[in-house]
Amino acid sequence: MIVYSEISLADFKFWGGAVDTVEELTWDDYETLEFAIEEMCCDNGMISETELNDLIWFERDWVANVLGYNSFEDLMEDRKSDWKSKLKIENVSRYTVIVWSDNYENILCNLQTY
Repeated sequence: MIVYSEISLADFKFWGGAVDTVEELTWDDYETLEFAIEEMCCDNGMISETELNDLIWFERDWVANVLGYNSFEDLMEDRKSDWKSKLKIENVSRYTVIVWSDNYENILCNLQTY
């Protein structure tokens, strides 16, 4: 028996190396990829779970191209530098605390009250 269901890409349970790929994605990326995959499957708009997982796992450069990058390595490098720019590292007594810079003051105050 074959059962078809419609789910968003963000709700799909990836496995294997595809998990590593999707860990680099933002919520906006999921929407962009979902649209591109639907367009690619233009005959009936359907793709099997294995085909979807393999696409995300083995076609990482295609994923990056859809998201506006030349390669998946470029995407990862861009995300890595963006992630580092949002962090602040401070020494609080004997602990090193890493917090998102947007909430830096609130989190630091909460840590000092413990």
